[in-house]
This record gives sequence, C-alpha cells and structure tokens, in this order.
Amino acid sequence: MGESHSLFRIAIFIGFVLLMSSVLAKPWVFVGQPLPPDSTWGQFSSGIQNFPTFYNPFDTKALTFSLGFNDGGPGYETRIKTHGTANSCGSSTYWNCITDPNGPDGNASYIEITDNNAGPSEFLSLNTTGWPAQGTIRSGTLTLSCHSNMTNAIPINVVVHEWIPSTGGSGNSYLSAIDQNVYCRSGTAFVNTTIQLRVPDAVYNLNGNAHPSNLQMWILGPAGLSFYVSTLTLTATVVDTTGCSAGDFFSNIGCSFSEFAQNAWNFLILMGSAIAFGFLVIFWFVGMIGIFFGALGSILTLPSAPPLVSGLVGIIIIGCLFFVAIVIMGKIRGTGNVG
Repeated sequence: MGESHSLFRIAIFIGFVLLMSSVLAKPWVFVGQPLPPDSTWGQFSSGIQNFPTFYNPFDTKALTFSLGFNDGGPGYETRIKTHGTANSCGSSTYWNCITDPNGPDGNASYIEITDNNAGPSEFLSLNTTGWPAQGTIRSGTLTLSCHSNMTNAIPINVVVHEWIPSTGGSGNSYLSAIDQNVYCRSGTAFVNTTIQLRVPDAVYNLNGNAHPSNLQMWILGPAGLSFYVSTLTLTATVVDTTGCSAGDFFSNIGCSFSEFAQNAWNFLILMGSAIAFGFLVIFWFVGMIGIFFGALGSILTLPSAPPLVSGLVGIIIIGCLFFVAIVIMGKIRGTGNVG
C-alpha cells in the first residue's frame, strides 16, 4: 500500500509541475479568458465577487445648515433699492433688510428689485455665509416673504454659485431654481413663498470653491417688472462634511441640532442595516452552496470550466486512474501490499 501511495503522489507532483510550467510559459491562456456568465463556473465566480454589502449610514455624513447673509460685493448695492431702517437696514447694509432675527417684519424693512430696462439689469445679490469647508450640496430650501405689486404674479429664479463680481464673470453653480413656476404673488402684502433648490447637472465639492468659504446667491425676476422682498431664510443639506465648524454662532447651533438628530436617525438605520445584512449573508451562503455543487457537477462537462481548473481536475483524475491501475496490476500479480 505504501508503494502505490508513493506512486500516486509522484504522479500528482509531476502533473502539478507540468501544469505550473504551462501557466508560467503562457499565463494568458489560463487567466486571460473570461468565464461564460451563463455557465456554472461563471455563476460561482460572480457569486463570490458579489458578497453582500453592509450599508453604514455613518459613512456618509449629511447635515443641514442654516445660512446667513452678507454683502454681495462691490457694485451690487446699486442694483436694488432699500426701504425702512429696521434691523440696521440701509443702502450700504442692504442684506440687513431681509435678515429679520425676530421673524418677518413686513414693511418695516424690505428690498425693491425694479428692472426698468435701463442700465445694468437689477437683481438681488447676497453673500451666503455658514457653509462648511468641504462637502457636496444635495438640496436647499429658500423661503422668502415677497409680493409683486403688479396685476399678475412674478416668477422668481434663484441661483447659488461661486462669487462673481458685479462687473461680470462666471462661476460654478451649486444650487438653482430656474423656471420652476414659483411666484411672488400680486398685491401689497408680503406673502411667504418656498422655493426648493436643486443641484444642477454638475456636482461640485465645496473644497473646490474658487472663493471660499461663502457662496453667492442671485434672486432674479423678469425684465422690466418689479417685486419686493422683506425676509429670506436659506437652508441646505450637505453630505461628506467635516462637521459644524463653519459659519456664525447661529448657523453652528442649528447645524449641531441637525447633526444630533441625524446621528439618532442613522443609529436606527444602522440597526436595521445590520439585521438586513445578516439575512443577506445567510441567503448568499445558501445560494453559493447550491452554485458550488452545481459547479462540481459540471466537472464531467469541463468545456465550461476555466483552463486552470481543467488542468487541476485533469491532474487529479489522471492521478486517480494511475493509482487504480497500479492497484489492479498488483492484484493481478498477486502482491498484497498495494491496496
């Protein structure tokens, strides 16, 4: 029996040496051919690579920021008219006219945007403050108290982008609301209007902002028409941020509450993800067992197996046949020490 086992091991060893020599001489023959996806070996390979993915909601950090407003830059103050003096509203501090810490103040302070088709076009330009140093903006909400003073309502367009000087230029847009059928209503009373800001086709990270750390917001109406804005509030959801480390005190307080609520919600999602992941692993394992035995069954039809597997199986089969032949020859010869 020891003699036959030695011969069996020798046959297996020689087979492996020959196979490895072929792999080293022409490796592309063994590894360069894709597995047929509809074969059992192809299904087994795909199953191994498609192990269930665990979703961790803490990997993607989403925070909601309440933004502040500041000077839009030199020259923009000439494109609007200010009314009232509440909250330090004035032509040189026009952003205070729409920043009402105690809530909408109506006619106490507001901005008039009147485009009379003479000279530069008139629109409201504001510097938005409180953005994080990095992250991608996913959505935004702008609430404005406004009216048109015209017979019909006035459609409003909004763009949040990198800072552009009043003399002209260009910059990447982060949020916009163009032709969304959002209006400042006609009449003399200020009415709240909510505009959902969307991400344009191209998504930019805030760490690529050409003029960090603020973004500029333009609020525009149709040419030749007038509308009035009394109060503005802007919030934005940003993912993959560094945390609540940017902006003024109130922006950081709001962001901190948002971060706490988001973490609590993410914890619940994490528990659900863990349970779902456990079931997915069980289903994957059961499915892979079936596919594995199907692949083993296909050994009898080796054309669907990869060349390297065919070679290994060939070595084992030849070694086994050689071992059987030695045993049979020993029995015929009458030697008892071969079985």
